[in-house]
Amino acid sequence: MTEPTRRLLGQGARFVLVGSAVTAGNFVVYWLLRTTLAPLPANLVATAVTTFAGTELHRRFTFPGATAVPGRKTVQNLASWAWSSGATSVGLLVLPLLVPEPGPLLEGLAVVLIGTTGGIGRFAALRWWVLPVRRPA
Repeated sequence: MTEPTRRLLGQGARFVLVGSAVTAGNFVVYWLLRTTLAPLPANLVATAVTTFAGTELHRRFTFPGATAVPGRKTVQNLASWAWSSGATSVGLLVLPLLVPEPGPLLEGLAVVLIGTTGGIGRFAALRWWVLPVRRPA
């Protein structure tokens, strides 16, 4: 196995671990916020908090030593948040049509499942665009 392949597989494995922790954090934040907020505001806040925190965790643990290209981290954070909060908000609006009175636990699980679908795109954006590893010349 070549060094670039090993690096990619290692980053992929770390991305899944960090992403799983961030997804679990999103579920907890959403569930806690649902005690006082309606589903959509709770989703928007939970997704914003965990998207921005997740990018920093990925910078430190998934891609250690990588430095963000100026401006790209912000663009990626905003795009990730917009996609994730948009997709999960649509899911929360559709869920009551499928399950009468779904409750915060089922809503949170729906948010997690829908939000996870953007992971491959987020990995690619972080690895090749936001946090590319610069090799010495």
